[in-house]
Amino acid sequence: MRDEYAVLSFPLSLLIIVIVTACVISLFFVCLTHLWDDSQRSQVSNELHRLVSEAQLMFEYADDASQTTLEVSFPPSLDYLVLGGLPSTARDIKINRSLDERESNNYYFRMRNGETSVFHSSVRFSGNTTDTIAVLFPGTYTLRLELKIFKGRSYVTVTQH
Repeated sequence: MRDEYAVLSFPLSLLIIVIVTACVISLFFVCLTHLWDDSQRSQVSNELHRLVSEAQLMFEYADDASQTTLEVSFPPSLDYLVLGGLPSTARDIKINRSLDERESNNYYFRMRNGETSVFHSSVRFSGNTTDTIAVLFPGTYTLRLELKIFKGRSYVTVTQH
């Protein structure tokens, strides 16, 4: 009787071990993908923080037509980044979207996984001209930030150099 119990319980024990191991490995890979997404989002946030900090210094203390350059690098997991606007419900973004004065001191980025992070600043941003938003995509850029006064208001234009 004792030998029969051992013979029957051994395959069941192996099955339980395989199932538990598969669950642990699956959980590990799920956590790994979340960790990767978090690190990519953090990289975008850090680069964006550097850009906005430089723009804030310029906005507060620089004279009209002051310029500076900044090297930034955004990972491929970034979908796009907008300076001078708020997200819309539409998935696509028009690169030459008109600047809305009420949204010019907002900025946001959208990751490829659909996650959107929105921020507010004292700086009014614009793109190539003071009536467009600045849009950046994944990649490495040398950006030129320039302080411009338009209709009595200061803007920091962000353009690729």
